[in-house]
Amino acid sequence: MNMLKTSSYYANMFLNSFGLELNRSTLSNVLFDLSGTSIDPVEALYRSKGRPFVMDIPISKCFSIDFSGSNPNNPFVQTLIAYDQGNCTSYKGSPLEDYYNKWQPANAVALDKHGRELAPPWDYGPKKSSNLPEARLNRKGFLKVKKELHITEKNLFGHISRGPVSEGFGEITFNRLVQIYNSIKRNGYRPDEMSAGHIQASFFVDGRDYRVSVSSGKHRVTALQALGYEKVPIQFGPPKFPVMIRRDEVDSWPNVRLGHYTKEEALRLFDKKFQDIHPSNWQWEQN
Repeated sequence: MNMLKTSSYYANMFLNSFGLELNRSTLSNVLFDLSGTSIDPVEALYRSKGRPFVMDIPISKCFSIDFSGSNPNNPFVQTLIAYDQGNCTSYKGSPLEDYYNKWQPANAVALDKHGRELAPPWDYGPKKSSNLPEARLNRKGFLKVKKELHITEKNLFGHISRGPVSEGFGEITFNRLVQIYNSIKRNGYRPDEMSAGHIQASFFVDGRDYRVSVSSGKHRVTALQALGYEKVPIQFGPPKFPVMIRRDEVDSWPNVRLGHYTKEEALRLFDKKFQDIHPSNWQWEQN
């Protein structure tokens, strides 16, 4: 277990107050290493003493892109398995396309009285502009693949977790998944050597049970699951995401206290993290 340089951690906290942060390579040096241990989330939180930490999490406990890691009918994972088996080579005809065509829920987002998309009940106020669907279309990884594929579609739109999506969005999403899958399959998974760093997530705790909701690194979790990994190292802690959300603290969640969600609505969203079956009941029926 590595004891980390707390001076760098507090330096980062100081820089955060000015809207700055240490670069990823420096930040990785202050992670408290709990990999290889078999402890529960609460103990991990106590051991870390407020520092960001990394520990190995079973894929089955992960919740990413609205799917439980224990759900065998994950269209993102199934797409990579089909790709590896030679059953699909592009978005067209893939499990991903089938899923986006079939799962197009109405009222998929919660809005405040001003029509702004709300952050989750355990967060505060509306979503940050950087987390809105249109902003995600301008992120570095998305734009990189868009350029590589020479996609010039004017009305490019979509959300990774549901349809409808434009054909260009589907192609980009398919190829991003495939590129990450091929890279990990070829080189192994070594997050300490990756510019993106570790997958980042938050613990959702209900009594003695927990799930890990992935906030950053969803494509990597998908690829690792498709490759048969049973556990994956995940980072918890500052500066970007809360470490732990407890079900029994629902009355203290910011957007519940603000009245944006009722207690019942908030708990339904929390409990969704623990459901093994996706509400779409999607299964791929290959033609």
